[in-house]
Amino acid sequence: MSLQTLLDRYKNHYAAIAGQHSHDDAAALAVGGEFYTIGALEYYLLKAHGLNESTHVVDIGCGTGRLAAQLASRKHPHYSGFDIMESAVSYARDLCQMPAWKFGVTAGLKVDVPTGTGDMACFFSVFTHITHEHTFLYLKEAARLLKPGGLVIFTYLEFAVHSHWDAFAKAVNNFGKDAEPVVFLDCAGITQFANHLDFEVLALVDGDKPTFAIEEELILGPCVIMKDRGNLGQSIAILRKRVP
Repeated sequence: MSLQTLLDRYKNHYAAIAGQHSHDDAAALAVGGEFYTIGALEYYLLKAHGLNESTHVVDIGCGTGRLAAQLASRKHPHYSGFDIMESAVSYARDLCQMPAWKFGVTAGLKVDVPTGTGDMACFFSVFTHITHEHTFLYLKEAARLLKPGGLVIFTYLEFAVHSHWDAFAKAVNNFGKDAEPVVFLDCAGITQFANHLDFEVLALVDGDKPTFAIEEELILGPCVIMKDRGNLGQSIAILRKRVP
């Protein structure tokens, strides 16, 4: 599937939601809902891996700003957010009101960040919808824009995690209905990608296990309450760009 096809589906999905909900509700639902909780979990994940005031966060697939809103509320000084859909980027920019930040629309697989300037590049719920070739090339772009020692943090689905089967079953039920694809990765494939792109694999964490510290009680869905430690549902990969 081409990125243009994915973009067209994303636009149609957003338009359908926008026709039934308020502007703010549509922006939250377009990226899967749970806008505050997921954004807070993403923030705490980054913090668990060294996020501080000097960290330049490059958020690729920023959507309507779940993570960006968390960083803006804390006046984080260094952030660049990108998405394939202009209306999502525009919403995130208006929501955050951080004039010094950079927001942009990705042109293909290129990200408008100078080489060797990022500290963390994150892809949340991005690689679950694109081909493995696209994933590899996005990771290659992350390797370009990161400083030596910089981190890539991304989420993914894997068949080894029992709870991820539901996402695949839903995709099977919608197969042939012009629905978004659901793409799975595995630890062996991620390790191969890392080796070929000069990354170290620091961690590959199953998505159903609470693994990182959170500083507030977070409610996810109707019956999941997280205290002290959180998880994002999808599995988490932490890669570090090798230092020459």
